[in-house]
Amino acid sequence: MKQWSFIALAAAASGAMLALSMPLAGAAGLGWVFLMPLLLAIRGQGAFRGFVGGIGAAMLGGWLSTTPVMGVAPVTDGTWAWNYVGFGLYGMAVAVFCAFVAEVKTHNLRSWLILSCLGVAVECVTFIRMPAHLALSQFAASPMVAIASVTGIWGVSWILWAANLSVLQRRGHRWAAASAALCVVMQVISWTSLISLPPDSMTADKTGQAGFLQTDQGGADALLPLQAPLAAAQPAFVVWPELSTTTHDREPLRRFAAEPGGWTVVTSMMDDAQPKPHNAAIAFRPEGESEPYHKRMLFGGEAEIATPGKEPRVVHVASMNVALNICFDSCYPWIMRDSVLAGANAIALPTLDPKSPNGFIQAAHGAFTPFRAAELGVPIVRAENTAWSMVVEPSGRITAKAGVGWEGAMARALEEPDRPTPYRRWGDWFLYGSLAAVALGAFAALRDRVSPAASRPAR
Repeated sequence: MKQWSFIALAAAASGAMLALSMPLAGAAGLGWVFLMPLLLAIRGQGAFRGFVGGIGAAMLGGWLSTTPVMGVAPVTDGTWAWNYVGFGLYGMAVAVFCAFVAEVKTHNLRSWLILSCLGVAVECVTFIRMPAHLALSQFAASPMVAIASVTGIWGVSWILWAANLSVLQRRGHRWAAASAALCVVMQVISWTSLISLPPDSMTADKTGQAGFLQTDQGGADALLPLQAPLAAAQPAFVVWPELSTTTHDREPLRRFAAEPGGWTVVTSMMDDAQPKPHNAAIAFRPEGESEPYHKRMLFGGEAEIATPGKEPRVVHVASMNVALNICFDSCYPWIMRDSVLAGANAIALPTLDPKSPNGFIQAAHGAFTPFRAAELGVPIVRAENTAWSMVVEPSGRITAKAGVGWEGAMARALEEPDRPTPYRRWGDWFLYGSLAAVALGAFAALRDRVSPAASRPAR
């Protein structure tokens, strides 16, 4: 009973730090140390206790994300269950990871490396429902986002799993101190990055201007006036939220784009395909409506009412080749990579996230955007209906971000050209390497168990 009490207290501490490290609260530095209390408590305690401790930590984090501790935001009709779904996915990853850690009798360099790879592997399993990466806590930490341009988001997660595991190594107090120091450094970098965001205003004398419209309203008649403040900026294109229009709005959007002073509008709508429609993104350009892009990754119940697309779509807008992607696509790095390999040097991303208390789901999903931009070396313009619309440079630096509940339009210059990255060329090589390391580690562990039995003399 005493050991269970110790695990419960440690799980509470880890769960609180996990919640605070997520993009909504923005305490990025805690991602480097959040799991240390729980790992110390479950060390050598067996898989069951490790698993229960991981689930408990995540559920506490889910509860905290619905409270004012995470910030009071005007998303009053959000569904609290979404917060628990998100943290439940983190909980499964952390629980499986802790179950394996708790079974390890002796922690050494080999176990540290393989268990860190295991953390990446269990994150990969969450793709069955909705990706859950520890790396999302570092979305505003420029050194970590830069690493993603080489390893993808997987390498950043690996570093965080490894940093937390370091507390179990020989002289773990020294490793823990080093992780704590990095915690402080990354926290300062993240806060500095977000505090230095430009004000919610437009600059009118830039080339390659792009913008987004954040609103919970729908229909061209309602949305066209809301983007009027961007007229001085004369953007090349403006992205509206996913499904903010219908096929009945096509003619007003065509007229707006073609008239003097108009610009390209990118949004999505359900088309008339049978037996199930596509969620289709279209660029309404001065020279005419583009061919549609059909959303490839359907979210949740959307698969029951829509037909997924199969191919990327790149359209010419002003002097840019802009890929059209939609919402859940951005959670899957290989989908976005397909778009850039098809010739895009910018991505337009209409998005519609489930509403959740304090905007947790919106924040977690929005945090993918800097990683996708850095991985692929292209700017991304993301428009969401209630939170975390943003413009992101190819380096992953956020140049504009709308807060939870903010309504309006912003535009920024896309001055930096696209830049080839190792990830763009090689894809998810780090993930495959991690999976291979876990497989080799499992084989070695099995061999070590079988060998002693095989070497006993027969009776």
